[in-house]
Amino acid sequence: MTRGSGQEPDRRQPRNALRRAKRLSRAGQQVSLNTLPEMSAPFQAIAHHTPEHEEAVEKAFNRARKQRTRASSDGYAAMGKAGSGLAD
Repeated sequence: MTRGSGQEPDRRQPRNALRRAKRLSRAGQQVSLNTLPEMSAPFQAIAHHTPEHEEAVEKAFNRARKQRTRASSDGYAAMGKAGSGLAD
């Protein structure tokens, strides 16, 4: 697929977040320590509003929900086996 066709992104190009991280890494070697956070803040804000970030956050929340559900159901099963008198 060629660049700029609008149909599919060229996978050889780094994604925007990676490109910005590399730019910050290179800038960190040249700018003062006070300047680097000022440069990083807008890049981070932009990265938080990308479809990739939203997808990753959604996956993380779903994984946490599954773990929480599994832990609570395991906890109830353990309580019944602990000899509480309810399972006897």
